[in-house]
Amino acid sequence: MPLTISSANRQVASFAIATIGFILSSASMGLVEWRVWHMDDPSFFPTGHACVGMWRVCIYRHHTNISTAKFCHQYTYYDDFLPLDIRIAQHLLLLASILGLVGKGYSIHGLWNVHMGILQKCKLCRSFVISGLLNMVAGLCILSAVLWNYYSITALQGIAFPPSFQLPFKPDRQETGSAAVVASLGAVLKVLKSLTAVSGMAQPSSELSTEACPGATGPEEAESTTPQKHKQKQKHKQKQEEKQKQPRRHGRRSRRRGHSFATYFARIVKQFPGGLRLSQEAVNVMDSFVHDMLERIGEEAGRLASYTEHLTITTREIQTAVRLMMPGHLGQNAVTAGNRAVLRYTRSK
Repeated sequence: MPLTISSANRQVASFAIATIGFILSSASMGLVEWRVWHMDDPSFFPTGHACVGMWRVCIYRHHTNISTAKFCHQYTYYDDFLPLDIRIAQHLLLLASILGLVGKGYSIHGLWNVHMGILQKCKLCRSFVISGLLNMVAGLCILSAVLWNYYSITALQGIAFPPSFQLPFKPDRQETGSAAVVASLGAVLKVLKSLTAVSGMAQPSSELSTEACPGATGPEEAESTTPQKHKQKQKHKQKQEEKQKQPRRHGRRSRRRGHSFATYFARIVKQFPGGLRLSQEAVNVMDSFVHDMLERIGEEAGRLASYTEHLTITTREIQTAVRLMMPGHLGQNAVTAGNRAVLRYTRSK
């Protein structure tokens, strides 16, 4: 499946990009270098500089030319002295982190579907497109916080810190810190992830299943097809009930006429010492038993494939059905013998 592999590789790359962007944006929330204040006039406050972050402020006092003292004060959203831009930036960064986590969950769900072979196009598109949109919104939230922080710096807006902080309302000069650069890089990576994910699903996918998925049709088509589907389900249930009520031996006898396992019974009996033989009635009973087990295993494997939304019955469904139909060690021995028979058959080719 070259198309599926290339599409999955594209989604894995976008997932890695989103992970790096999430780490950078989350790390920027804890950094204090969003704004750097420089206090050069010692008339009212000691000289030094302060790093104003989203959740705390760190003050660096120059005692001498060599030594500096660092004082950090934390604050929350409920503090009255915080300006509106910092409060909104706190909410935007928290919202971006939550949206990033949810988007990563949708990406993991889509990649898991590809790994398990669930290639229905609507389900894959739904997971990857939702992840891309969430990362797009998260990136825009972070960029909004960065731009508002930059506007506050260029407009020389001040912050009325408490007197215990020993900080002026406005510094002598201020500049953008490294935290804003880290947040901007994380936002760009999130937007890049969303564009990569959406562009990867927009390509024509000939190998993805185009089966009808829930919610894939329009509202008018859904209204028209819902009664038909309900009638089809009722007819299917009625047919299954009729099959269960009817005796099942007649159907199996008609199938046994086309193929019989009688020759294999004689070969197995010859392996035991004592010259054992099987009567015709015993052969018929064993043949009926084998056909009955094959039919039950096939039906159970079909149910397992429908539960996992697979279009093909694989060896996993067959082995699970055998273990369900045969209890204990009998099922384990049957699976082992079946694997040996398959290996013997493939080596003989």
